Amino acid sequence: MFSAPIRQFDEAQVIHRLEQVLGDIDTGNGTPLAAAAATALLTDAAATRNGLPDVLALDDDALFHAAAQLHYMLTEGRHESKLPFGSSASSYDPGGVKVAGEMLVLEAGRPGLHPMESTRRDAHGPNLELLRRLITRKTRRLACRRIGLPSAKTIVDTDERTMLQFPPFAEAGGMVLQRRTCDTGAPRFCSATTRQIEAFATSIVEDMRALWTRRAEIGERAMLVRRSAEAGILAECGPEADIAVSCISIELGMQREDRDPSVYIEYDCLDEALRRGTVIDYLPGRNEATPRNLRRIPRVHRERTAELEELRSAGAAGRIDDVAAAIASAAPGGLVAVLAKLSENYDAFVTIPTSGAPLYATLYWRDGVIKAEADCRDRLDYCRERLELRNVQLPDTVVETLAGRWVSETAELPFDLTCRITGGRENDASIVLDLDVGTSLVNCTEGRIWPQPADGDFGETWLRLPPPYDER
Repeated sequence: MFSAPIRQFDEAQVIHRLEQVLGDIDTGNGTPLAAAAATALLTDAAATRNGLPDVLALDDDALFHAAAQLHYMLTEGRHESKLPFGSSASSYDPGGVKVAGEMLVLEAGRPGLHPMESTRRDAHGPNLELLRRLITRKTRRLACRRIGLPSAKTIVDTDERTMLQFPPFAEAGGMVLQRRTCDTGAPRFCSATTRQIEAFATSIVEDMRALWTRRAEIGERAMLVRRSAEAGILAECGPEADIAVSCISIELGMQREDRDPSVYIEYDCLDEALRRGTVIDYLPGRNEATPRNLRRIPRVHRERTAELEELRSAGAAGRIDDVAAAIASAAPGGLVAVLAKLSENYDAFVTIPTSGAPLYATLYWRDGVIKAEADCRDRLDYCRERLELRNVQLPDTVVETLAGRWVSETAELPFDLTCRITGGRENDASIVLDLDVGTSLVNCTEGRIWPQPADGDFGETWLRLPPPYDER
């Protein structure tokens, strides 16, 4: 319980030491270089079993060299070097750096570096404010300023899409101009440097000018697509269906001159969490805007409606897989707290302390099921029923007989997982396990998980699982 305050105290001492060497140099987005370097050096020290006294004992030349290398990686990217205690530091895109296998990113308005998994993916904070100011300035003498200014929007639909969307533009048939936040070129929108935000704003203004110039023809496409999508709803779901087209959106960055640009259709219907939300379909420019080509999402909505009715008959709101349930049960705040977050949000971030680096996990909704991704530096990585155990070697005879074993017989994990292994193989210094991951019923509001009947007949089933799924 004292790890966070201790970490903050250590960083404060290292920052003070670095400020004496570096002064007020920043990393390109207002974050002091001293604060960013302090995080990197402490991560380097922890990974090599060094401590605060070792960091503070580094001489000025060592500190300056490490900070200079870090500054280049954060502002320019595509660079790699060694930190004072031997950890590898590398960066592909500006705004972030991988230290000892852990991805750390800048966050505008917040000092230091932060685990990428713990930072928000959407557009927010000082970088969003800066972007809007730049767009206002760059369009103050252009007619396209009438399109307005973008706001952040997140849509969870097979993956999480974080975007910037303008208001519906009436003169273009209500078309919504949008851009993805990853277009900044930074690992996260909040970690983009001022230079990246400036370039992003310039590119967005070019999109605005293209939409303004072509507003009549793009408007015709928007209205045709809307009519076809509404006809697709009628054909697939009938006139009383609780689904509607909310908007037609377009990304013009790569198709400003295309005759029939590709567009997105956004529906207000049952989403990945089986709640009312936004679900999107994509219509490539080469495809005709016909009702037949726009029936996929109405069909998904109809299937999800039937699924939700069946779940509700058992008092459930969805399902949760075994790995997600195990991680939620091991979370410091407890299972109920994690499920409460998932009752309102599409994901929940969990940090589980271990004897070494912490385990970072994200629990998220996909098609009515809560799933998980997890990473623990130098120890494990889990994604899509694939568990990689890092820095582990097993005899060949054991690897060959992994199929059918329980995970607990093979690996010691930071959470109690009851799953069988369907296959295993070696990968460099790691062992990769394929898992047979089952699901249980879940009610996030009630904070409960219980088994799904094997025969599929939900009936009046309402059981509570023993630990670790139940609250102790």
